[in-house]
Amino acid sequence: MIAWDELRGELHRFVARRVPAADAEDIVQEALLRIHRGLPGVRADGALVGWLYQVTRNALVDHLRARRPLGELDEDPPCDVEVDDAAFERLSRCVRPFVGMLASPYREAIELVELAGLSQVDAAA
Repeated sequence: MIAWDELRGELHRFVARRVPAADAEDIVQEALLRIHRGLPGVRADGALVGWLYQVTRNALVDHLRARRPLGELDEDPPCDVEVDDAAFERLSRCVRPFVGMLASPYREAIELVELAGLSQVDAAA
């Protein structure tokens, strides 16, 4: 039990330097839960300390992402970008070899809709 308490203290110091104190405990608890669940899968020869901090960093990032405010989207965003046919043609020539590597149904869908300009309904027909 002492080892978990020491680990908790170290992780709390690590997290508390990066977020408000009110959030630190929640993040540490989430990290400890992830560590407990993932510990059986850690290789014996692996860098355990590095893994512990990586799990904690991931919990910290997930927490920050969840708290990030989502911006309101316009119902009909303005589209003031004009399509440059020459640029589109150059880009499509670059992309075609990669599209050609796709499996048949995916390749055909992209070629018809994105490169040939058909609607999805027309391509499906």
